[in-house]
Amino acid sequence: MACIAFLGFPMKQPVRVLVVTHDHMLRRYSGECIKEMEGFARAGFARSIEELERILSAPEYGHDIALLDPFLPFDALDTAIGLLRRHKRPREIIVVSRCAEKSFISTAHRLGVFDYIIAPFSPSRLRTSLLECRERLLFLSSLPPSLTQNHVDALLYQRKQPLAKPFHSARKIPDPQRLLRIMNALAEASSPLSLDEIVRRTKISRSTTWRCLRHLEENGFIGSRRHHEGLGRPSVRFFPLDASRSVKLHFTENNETKKM
Repeated sequence: MACIAFLGFPMKQPVRVLVVTHDHMLRRYSGECIKEMEGFARAGFARSIEELERILSAPEYGHDIALLDPFLPFDALDTAIGLLRRHKRPREIIVVSRCAEKSFISTAHRLGVFDYIIAPFSPSRLRTSLLECRERLLFLSSLPPSLTQNHVDALLYQRKQPLAKPFHSARKIPDPQRLLRIMNALAEASSPLSLDEIVRRTKISRSTTWRCLRHLEENGFIGSRRHHEGLGRPSVRFFPLDASRSVKLHFTENNETKKM
């Protein structure tokens, strides 16, 4: 893997992200997003305070960023952040929560979290936060032991600056043929399809199908909605939108451009 340099500090290893949440869908959703980003890697999952303590106490364990849902399943914001702050090496915390109460968000920022993302959120919002957080970590690692006033000013205002080009991590565009197979499956169906139904019809792997669906939805070719079946968690079902009529031309043109 190529090194990423920032102010003379090389980063040879991917940024390790620990996901701390009891919510299965949030854990899976964020895990898939991290997996798709170049320069990032999953550092594990913790579903409770007890699991978090056990993971952090492992001698060889390490992470750089923690994605924290502070309801485990109770409000454990102070406890969880306290555990994560015990490490001496600089690490950042991004809170991801369905709680939109001003007092709770203010408390999270008072405790020094890097960012607060209200769920449900778009993949681009999470990616932006992770990229900015990585920039922050690299900046902190580049500082000398004794700081000048210029260093302090840069430290306080660094987060307000736009991302530098080396830190943009563009997601790979899925294979056009796979995108078309998925679009055809959705178009031929009489009703919206779940992820498992799409996998069964297209014979494409589950992870690849999920990435293709994300790409299609973000570009306005398909939509999704939650489907409640009475018991358990609701499933997500996908359906084509009006823009899907031009999907074949769109992907064919893009594919031809790449070949030129």
